[in-house]
Amino acid sequence: MSLPSWNPEVPADQSYVTQVRVTSQQLIELDNQWGGIEVAGLANRAFRVVRQRVHSGNYLPGAERDLYSAGAELAEVAGWIAFDADRQALATELNHEALHLARLAGDKDIEHLTLLNAGMQAGYLGRTRESILIAQTIIDGGRISPRVHAMSLIRQARAYSRAGSRADSLKAFNQAQSLFLDGVSESDPAWAWWIDAHEIDGQHGAAYSELGDPGRGIPLLYGVVKAAKKETPRYRVVFTARLLSDLIKAQAWRDAQDIAEELAANAGGIGSARAVTLLARTADQINRQPTAPSTLRDTVRHIVQT
Repeated sequence: MSLPSWNPEVPADQSYVTQVRVTSQQLIELDNQWGGIEVAGLANRAFRVVRQRVHSGNYLPGAERDLYSAGAELAEVAGWIAFDADRQALATELNHEALHLARLAGDKDIEHLTLLNAGMQAGYLGRTRESILIAQTIIDGGRISPRVHAMSLIRQARAYSRAGSRADSLKAFNQAQSLFLDGVSESDPAWAWWIDAHEIDGQHGAAYSELGDPGRGIPLLYGVVKAAKKETPRYRVVFTARLLSDLIKAQAWRDAQDIAEELAANAGGIGSARAVTLLARTADQINRQPTAPSTLRDTVRHIVQT
């Protein structure tokens, strides 16, 4: 892919806005294929070029709001990729940029998506109360589609599970699943394509794991992992890493070996730093399991060291 060009002598017009939007889509495709580790630097550079254009003020009046919107989308994409690459300070910075531009453009769809990302990041970093409140701002704002509402509830459910609040987590998941069953809607934003049954099941399974109930989470995670296809977003390898961890906790050695071998076959292309971090913890975990088969130990070690 090529970065958006910037010639200070040529004002930005609708063709430039289109170029920025194409860049966002290309980055999404690269992220789906390779993961955040490989793509984060490129995504950040792409946004820096567009931010320079926005700050220059050199654009046609009719393109101003569309340029802000396209820039917000690119910042959101770059922020998500930075998050999955575990470059959290950069992800926070890009999320702030995305929110600023989205609000200037009046682009509620990108504002909501960025808030969902920020809420997920807050939960990942242990700021569970902040994660819950961010999602609530989307819900309280109204005028959101059932799928956006469902995803906001899932962000809250994961924050509750990380905090150990089982009843609140499962209640939020039940509400989210009910909304998801309403199906697609004309009010769904374009970015809602990734909100599917596998995303919800993966998040649900991960929540059970965090609640110390891997027996309920394993079947959900298995379904997600076995349904994965070539076009499945790369970040969902996190669910595979979570499944491996839960199988080891359950001492389901044969199943754990099968999943470990699947990961090992593509160990150099895992792509998600979050998954790599979880796998490193799993390697430590298996070393504390005296009954774990040596073959499984070796396979997990290979995944982490590759």
